[in-house]
Amino acid sequence: MADSGCICISLDFSLNGIKEIHKPIYDVENFAKNTISREIEELCFFIRNINEGNVFKNTEITRIWNGEIHIIGFSLGGTIALNVASKFLNISKLALWATIARLDRYTDRQKEDWLNKGSLDFENSATGQMLRLNSEYLSDILTNHESFSPIKNISKLDIPVLIVHGSQDITVALSEATALYEASNKYQTNFEIIERTGHTFGCGHPLKNPPSAFSQALNFTKDFFIDHE
Repeated sequence: MADSGCICISLDFSLNGIKEIHKPIYDVENFAKNTISREIEELCFFIRNINEGNVFKNTEITRIWNGEIHIIGFSLGGTIALNVASKFLNISKLALWATIARLDRYTDRQKEDWLNKGSLDFENSATGQMLRLNSEYLSDILTNHESFSPIKNISKLDIPVLIVHGSQDITVALSEATALYEASNKYQTNFEIIERTGHTFGCGHPLKNPPSAFSQALNFTKDFFIDHE
């Protein structure tokens, strides 16, 4: 995106748990304390500081930035972006990659066990590390079900939206992307399905040679974000 002339910022949330960017080992205690509300608050805090001039202060960016903000949200990040998009007048476009359409993804039994035990424990398939999320994460979702709802949030947006999803995504089914599209303002929404690819558009970590599916997602987003005179 930067090579295409965009000013790009990659935002990590404070409790994402990653200790070092090149070593995918998590801080288990920090990761366990994260919530959806916290991530929404942090993205809002960051955008407010951009708008108030605190992020680009004394840089060349202050001269070349046109004042518009475009957001790309991936998977759960798309839900965070959907919640925040209507809160700032200068968020003018939103791209949703492999984005979930519902946050409550757990059975009644899972939720009962989670709340009773105080945490949900699971293995990070990439590292083999055991991680957990405290019950506050689930309580936050249940308490704020209405305000967090991706379907309701996309239905309220009055800005252009791009939805990109892999046809073989088994982590977030294509039906969730379809549900988001159906709830959106279709006059302002582009829906792109990339065939024969899954949740990460063929990408592994660390990323070496960008796969074709990822390049397609990126090209769709470039064309969507960048106005061609």
